[in-house]
Amino acid sequence: SGNTIRQVKIYKDCTLLSNIVLSIGEINSTINTSTKLRFANNIPLSTTLHGKIDDIRIYNRALIESEIQALYLEGEQPPLIVTSPNGGERWKVRDIQPITWTSSGVDNIKIEYSIDNGIFWAIIAESTAATSGSYSWTVPDTPSELCLVKITSTTDGTIFDQSDAVFTIYKETNAQIAVTSPNGGERWKVGDIHPITWTSSGVDNVKIEYSIDSGLFWATIIENTSASPGSYSWTVPDNPTELCLVKITSTTDGTIFDESNAVFSIHNEVSILIPNTFTPNDDGYNDSFGPVTRGIGSLEMNINDLNGRFVHKIDSVNGRWDGNMPSRSKAPQGVYFYLLKAMGYDSLEYIRDET
Repeated sequence: SGNTIRQVKIYKDCTLLSNIVLSIGEINSTINTSTKLRFANNIPLSTTLHGKIDDIRIYNRALIESEIQALYLEGEQPPLIVTSPNGGERWKVRDIQPITWTSSGVDNIKIEYSIDNGIFWAIIAESTAATSGSYSWTVPDTPSELCLVKITSTTDGTIFDQSDAVFTIYKETNAQIAVTSPNGGERWKVGDIHPITWTSSGVDNVKIEYSIDSGLFWATIIENTSASPGSYSWTVPDNPTELCLVKITSTTDGTIFDESNAVFSIHNEVSILIPNTFTPNDDGYNDSFGPVTRGIGSLEMNINDLNGRFVHKIDSVNGRWDGNMPSRSKAPQGVYFYLLKAMGYDSLEYIRDET
C-alpha cells in the first residue's frame, strides 16, 4: 500500500481495452485475486468495467505487447496435444511406431487414424490411459500420403487433437507380378480350359480379369485367388475376339499389376456353312448368298459361272453376293461355281470348291 500507480492498462483476452492515466491513483488497501475492482477514472461511464483480478504482477517498467501476449498464454496449453505423428513422417507398413501426445486433466483417450486427410476415421484403440502419453502402433497395410492421427477424450468428445499435417504410410517392397500366359499371339478356343500363368513376389493374393477390347473394359475372372500357385485354370468364355488381354492385380495394392504384353484371340470351333441356293428377287427372304462361319478370321470366295467367267468376289466373313453381275445387272438363273479359302482362328486354312 502507499504506492502510487501512474498508469493502468486494461486487457480482455489479451486485447487492450483502455490505457488509463491516473492523476493520483493512490491505493491504500490490500489487493488480491478475490478483490473486486471498478475502473472508472477517466473512462466514459458506458465503458465502465467490473471484474475479478486473474493475476497480479508488479513491474518497474512498462511491458511491450509481445510480453503481454506471452503472459496471457501462460497456462493456456490445450488438454490434449498430438506430438507424433504430427506431419511429414514416413511410416512403413508393419513397423511399430509410437503415437505420442501430452495431456492435462484427461483420464482416457480414444485413438483413431485417417488415410484420406480426415474424411473418415478408423479406430486404433477404443480407450487407453491418457497419462501414458504414448501408444505403440503397428502401422497397417493402408498406404497413403494423406494420413492423420486423432486422440479424443473418452468422456468429452469436444476435447481432442489431431496431427497438424498429414504423414505418409508407405509399403517398402519389391512386390511384382508378371503375366506369362496368355502373353500375346495365342489363339484359344471357346469352351477349352487353358492355364493363365504368372510369376509374383511379395504378393499374397491376386485378382484376375480379361478384356475383349484391348483393355478398354475389364471383366472379372476371379475376384481373389492365391498368388503363390502362379496358375489358374480358365474355361475360355464365348466371347470371340482378336483383341483379348488378361490382367492380374494384387488384391491389397492396385498399383501392383501386370497384363498380357500383346493381344491374343478367343475363337469358336471352326464351322463353315454354305447354302446351295438363293433367290435374289428382293422379297426380303434369302436374297443374298455367302458363307456362315464360326471360328474363321478371314476368307476369300470367288464365284464364277459355268464357263469360268468371274461373277463376284466375297472377301470378308460377313460378305455377301446380292445376285448381280459386275455390270450390276442381275445374274441369270443357273448354276455357279465358288472357290473358298478361309483362315481359322486355329491357324489352319480351310478350302472349299463346290457349286
